[in-house]
Amino acid sequence: MIDLSGRVIIVTGASSGIGQSVAFYASRAGARVALIGRDINRLRETYDSIQNESRIFSLDLSKNIENISLTVERIRDTMGPIWGLVHAAGHHLVSPLRNIEESSFSNLIKINVTVFFELAKAVCHKKNIDDRGGSLVAIASMAAVTGDVGLSQYGAAKGALISAVRSLALECAPRKIRFNCISPAMVQTPMFQKLAAYYPDQQSFAHSFEARHPLGL
Repeated sequence: MIDLSGRVIIVTGASSGIGQSVAFYASRAGARVALIGRDINRLRETYDSIQNESRIFSLDLSKNIENISLTVERIRDTMGPIWGLVHAAGHHLVSPLRNIEESSFSNLIKINVTVFFELAKAVCHKKNIDDRGGSLVAIASMAAVTGDVGLSQYGAAKGALISAVRSLALECAPRKIRFNCISPAMVQTPMFQKLAAYYPDQQSFAHSFEARHPLGL
């Protein structure tokens, strides 16, 4: 495992799923993790399982974009210069073309792309970033690369995120700040369970996804 000893890393969506797992592993590697999420009780569950120093910062990112920079400054003031960010918070949406609505797509863009821009801007500010540079990671999705039925809006939002990270990586490289995207396939998380609820035959749903993942979910 890599050594993240003493480095401050912000993890959004830290109350469950991929974000929670990222917080666990970053802590085991020695990082001091700033846990961001909207459910304070579930954040406390993550906090109680962290092996290293961490702090909770309750924030509904999609509804309080204007508070993102202030929250990042609070993290810097209480935990020190920020070295890393993992933006794992996000919404999933299954919708056929006939049901697409501007409001639902705007919400997907907001949490996946706009929020990441605001977080990245705040973290990379010279008063907040670690002198050694930093590493910012966005969690995208294979839906942005391969596509799937009913995932046009979700895939478009994640595709925009991938495109943005490519440009930000070039822009910030001279400052020793790295940007990367990770595009997971299906992972067994609470979001996966919500997706299954859309299907009347959940057993067939599960088997169809397992068949597309030879190494398992």
